[in-house]
Amino acid sequence: IIRQALISSQTRGGPSPATLQILEPAFEALLARDVTRAARWEWFAQTERDLEETLRGIAAQLGRAALAQGDTQRALEIARLLAARDPADEEACELAMRSLLAAGDAAAARRELQHYEAHAATDLGIAVLSPLRQLLPRSTT
Repeated sequence: IIRQALISSQTRGGPSPATLQILEPAFEALLARDVTRAARWEWFAQTERDLEETLRGIAAQLGRAALAQGDTQRALEIARLLAARDPADEEACELAMRSLLAAGDAAAARRELQHYEAHAATDLGIAVLSPLRQLLPRSTT
């Protein structure tokens, strides 16, 4: 049901209210799962990767929906939850930046981008200039 809800919201350009009612509790349940227990079970690694991918897909849909509804705080909260799991997550950075820009805080959006670029550069071992810079107003780049 969750995968169908994700596919449906992706093909429709966003989740319907009914789909949101499915995705919200699934998101909370996936966030609350005990990943340390799963890490002890080598045979569970692929399932854990699948669950993490599902979590990220749900988060992206919920974050975009919150932003579309003008709930910049909820969108930023979701972005920060994702970034805490992976500081080099470009989608999390984009959601955070869009949320901050929608709230009128271009300076915070710039700091978010700088934080992301620093982590991405560390992960990749090279300097990263993200295409997300295009989201920033010219005066803050």
